[in-house]
Amino acid sequence: MKDKAKLRPLKIVVDMKELTKDEGWPNIAAYVFSSSGRFIKKQVLKPDLKSPSIAVGEIKIKSKLDNLIVKIGPDMENLAMLDKYQPFTERVSLIEKAELVVDVSKIYWICWLKYAYHVKGTVTKIGNVPICAGEVDIYDVDIRYCILKLPDLVIERIREGFIDIIVDPPPFDPQIIDFERPQIWWGDDDDDDWCGTGPKGPFPHKIDILKKLDALEPKWNFARDRYQNLDNAVTRVNETMNTMALSEKRTFLDTELVEGVKLSQLLYTNTTQFRTLLLDHFVIIRYWLCWWPWIYWLWWPYCGYSLEHLGTTILKPDGSFDKTVWLSVCRKDTPDLWFRVRQNINGLDRVIYARYPVPCNTYWNHPSNVPVHLLITDPNAIACHQEHPGIDTPYVLPMGIYEDEWYKVEQAHIKAHCNPAVALPSDCGLYDQTDPYGTRLDLRMEFHDDIYNNNIRYYRWSYRKHGNVSWASIATPITHRHVKMVSPGKYTIDAVNLGPKTKGGNNDLFEVPDPNLSWLSNRNDLAFAIWHTATWNGSMYIPEVSDGKYDLRLEMFNQSGNKVKPTTAGFKFILPTAVIGDLDDTLFVETDGSLIMHL
Repeated sequence: MKDKAKLRPLKIVVDMKELTKDEGWPNIAAYVFSSSGRFIKKQVLKPDLKSPSIAVGEIKIKSKLDNLIVKIGPDMENLAMLDKYQPFTERVSLIEKAELVVDVSKIYWICWLKYAYHVKGTVTKIGNVPICAGEVDIYDVDIRYCILKLPDLVIERIREGFIDIIVDPPPFDPQIIDFERPQIWWGDDDDDDWCGTGPKGPFPHKIDILKKLDALEPKWNFARDRYQNLDNAVTRVNETMNTMALSEKRTFLDTELVEGVKLSQLLYTNTTQFRTLLLDHFVIIRYWLCWWPWIYWLWWPYCGYSLEHLGTTILKPDGSFDKTVWLSVCRKDTPDLWFRVRQNINGLDRVIYARYPVPCNTYWNHPSNVPVHLLITDPNAIACHQEHPGIDTPYVLPMGIYEDEWYKVEQAHIKAHCNPAVALPSDCGLYDQTDPYGTRLDLRMEFHDDIYNNNIRYYRWSYRKHGNVSWASIATPITHRHVKMVSPGKYTIDAVNLGPKTKGGNNDLFEVPDPNLSWLSNRNDLAFAIWHTATWNGSMYIPEVSDGKYDLRLEMFNQSGNKVKPTTAGFKFILPTAVIGDLDDTLFVETDGSLIMHL
């Protein structure tokens, strides 16, 4: 059935009383709702050029309703936060030429004025490799709802937990805990992280705290006893004070547990007062609430809070980000920041960073323009490649087998001619002298920028079982991706096929990546050769090569496909010797210019 609703104009004129040019123009908008509160339309109001305090705008509304609600307030994306700014509200009936003229006093619009708050930081993967593609969502956390809605019984149990810590401090001080590292009890799959601004569900069923504590690693074995002794915490502290002289007791009660909180406030406040204490000092007290598991499980299952989306920004090629957020001048507190990082992986928008629970992973009272560092642990996150700095001589650096660098492989390189007729040492080629390699082996490499610039453009990996003479090329196709700017501020991910290729009569060559491109560093983007020693058939691995020791050969070629030697081409083969330390540049190179490794 055709909608017969008529398109009706509504002209809006707003006089911002007492507004001066010096105060600046507060970006404002008119929001139209139905009489039942359903949002219909928004229109930004523009200042009148002739008068600094007048704003005008027109909204065309396709509506059959005569009675509408119009709210005048700051221009914002999140309508859920509009009422927080106390918008001026009027009812209006739509007629043929409807006009709403309102005078807004300073008591309303003063809080619509905003100041700039700058959020900036860096996003890296483990190894300090930048995440250079993706978006960062920035949120402001409001913990008040959580504390105010905790049941009285939970508030009193938290008090008992704190008293227990004071009377009998745990085996190690919380200050030596790595507060940057997520705790294992934060990630239970059966517990919801109640984030968002919508209404929360009912409080959960009774949590089996003992079961959760028993599941922790052995160093937390004492946590069960701590939890079971909470009931007598008050009795124990009273018994302790009964043994004290009056002056000693006064000193004891005046002890400052955390900044601004004395022991007497912990012991002699009612439930409402202690709840207020938790709210006022949450930023400091959260260490007890989050990092002691027997206390964490007392409150977290009942905690609901709100997140206000402050904005989203795009990551830069160096992994940095920045965003200017405009906040009300009436705001009394500094934002409490929480972050989420998203990245397009294989065509899907994937969250690669979001630390839960939110209250334990918030940058509380975070100053403007002070950078944060977000560390990504998601193995699927796509990072950008960075060359090893500080070496002037062009080099080719075979790094290792996926995450195992060559120094972890026993006698991976022997500084003598590789004679296939001479048996290798028994532990040669084993990981940490004990374990052999197999299935998919990713060979990782690094190249000095001048390798490419000096016309050394191809490499080739080959293998043979030690004792054999002939070599077989590793020819699994390799594609690496890089970030490409398609327009100012807009990036995409492109791909380059490195090989195998035929050049100058040589087969199975692979290109040295162009150092001028911003390469990514996900697993497939880090592999320069992939050797399938066994393949998966859906139920088991089928060997492609027989068990035993193997030689791996690395050769380098110029742009024409001719094989080159390090001595004549002006480069060195080097190998890592430790996580941090000198690189070995005195390797034995075969007379044909190749480097031979062992697995």
